[in-house]
Amino acid sequence: MPRGLLGILIFLLVSVSVARAQGDIVLLRIGNMQVCKSEFEYYFSRSDCSTTEEFLEKFIAHKSRALYARELCLDTFPDFVAQKAYYLQVLDGLHVKKNPVGLHSSTEGEEWMELWHITCPLEQRASLTDESRAKAYMDSISSVLTGHIVSEGNIGETFWIPRHYLLPEWEKALAGLSQGEISKPFYSPIGLHIVCWKDKRSGVKPLDKDFGSEEVQAFNHRAQEIEDALLVMALSMNQPVSYSEKDLEEFYISHRMDYQWDYPHYRGAVFHCKNKKAAKAIKKQLKRYEHHLWDEALNQLAPVYADSYRMESGLFQIGKNKYVDKLIFKCGSFEPLSEYPCTFVMGKKLKGPESYKDVRGKVEKDYLIYLEKQWNDALKHKYKVEINEEVLKTVN
Repeated sequence: MPRGLLGILIFLLVSVSVARAQGDIVLLRIGNMQVCKSEFEYYFSRSDCSTTEEFLEKFIAHKSRALYARELCLDTFPDFVAQKAYYLQVLDGLHVKKNPVGLHSSTEGEEWMELWHITCPLEQRASLTDESRAKAYMDSISSVLTGHIVSEGNIGETFWIPRHYLLPEWEKALAGLSQGEISKPFYSPIGLHIVCWKDKRSGVKPLDKDFGSEEVQAFNHRAQEIEDALLVMALSMNQPVSYSEKDLEEFYISHRMDYQWDYPHYRGAVFHCKNKKAAKAIKKQLKRYEHHLWDEALNQLAPVYADSYRMESGLFQIGKNKYVDKLIFKCGSFEPLSEYPCTFVMGKKLKGPESYKDVRGKVEKDYLIYLEKQWNDALKHKYKVEINEEVLKTVN
């Protein structure tokens, strides 16, 4: 099982607040599956959507995929059955155990820990910008909390968990901490964390109790959420998204106008040379080659000129490189490098992308959105969706 999903599911188990039950009125039907109002509200409370209208389409798509996975009998696969049993066992062990007053014996030698944490979720493929922002945010919190003991009034969440359920990154961070001591920010597959331990109990677990109807309903919704997540993951692994470079090229051609640039670009390279002799040799060598062959051409100049220049090559937007701005777009200024005082550029101006490769990142992102929509539309066609609009208006 992918480690990232393992972390996400464990985090889901230990950090979700108990949802308030609102009754089992049927809100919508997807194919032969009914969804009650309280379940929809539970999912809605977990989302980042601000309106029910915005969330409804995502919810239907998610539930439709889980339903399709069941039709494919993916819920009978041994891996799925084992994973589901494991996470439901974890959920049962963690259910409403923030303050264990009564305790009784559990697995001999099992250690339970009362943990406090602040978590900043971060995707495993997050951009450098998002990662920098998350790190700055957690560093600022860490600086405020340094030297303080965690109390009930602090920000963050507290929960009890068997020690052997901890993510390895949490285990490592907690290992060197004394009681109440706050860790430095650290990474895990689900984001950035600050943690501390408040209490430990060996060989015991919180005493089971009779739960009210609201708590039982919240427990059931959590269990359903875990099952749906595992089903959607199983579906994505059995029917992975696939596409070729030709698919991206054709998509780009059919949506070319969406990828025009607001600012001019320059494709080529900036060279910083030690002297005019090296600059002249490089210019002469590269004039005979297309841009994509420049690296090969420069290798032919080695070892005579190997240490005589530095090169920055790529696609430069105006305002992003001071050398290109001054020498090509005639704006701004720059000071030559002390060791490489002779600076020149080679390449050509571009008013727009020459191919999808010039805007590949955006094309790929848009194409995945396009495939996602196609998949959702196919599921809408497969499963009839009926929504009780009057009940939807009452969703909190």
